[in-house]
Amino acid sequence: MITDVSELHILARAVAAPPLATATYFDQSLAGPEWKVACEEDAQELLRALVQRAPTNTAGTAALATGKTGLDVYRNAAIAARVLAGRAPVRVRWGRDMGIKAAALALLFGATELCGPLAKDERRKEIDIIGGDPEDPACPTRAYVEAQVRAAGRTPRWRAPEPRSHS
Repeated sequence: MITDVSELHILARAVAAPPLATATYFDQSLAGPEWKVACEEDAQELLRALVQRAPTNTAGTAALATGKTGLDVYRNAAIAARVLAGRAPVRVRWGRDMGIKAAALALLFGATELCGPLAKDERRKEIDIIGGDPEDPACPTRAYVEAQVRAAGRTPRWRAPEPRSHS
């Protein structure tokens, strides 16, 4: 168990993505299966399930780094990234409790995906017309999310909704 910030920095360096590596972001409505990772044991359990292809159908499952504080989330993202070694994406959610800026910091700690509520098109257009700083960090526009991903040294990749079939 990591007990101080210096240990967290060492772990972050060990799981750091190469400069400009892609980081996927998407609206929470597109989130697939998630496995909560709140400690190393959770990450180990997910790894075992992925390796054994457990009956819980872990295909496409993301490790969701969770915690009571931002530091806990970053620590658990780093632990999941180290334990899983690329076998599953490491996801962090933004929202009311953790805004997009704080969630984007998790990209420095091994997270590969960001997920949360995105502003509706009407709100995005209003921001484009009015300008200023009207962003809601709990429900940002795509442009704002992309700016935060770039600030973390990563290249944003948006996961768009699947086109609806007209049958």
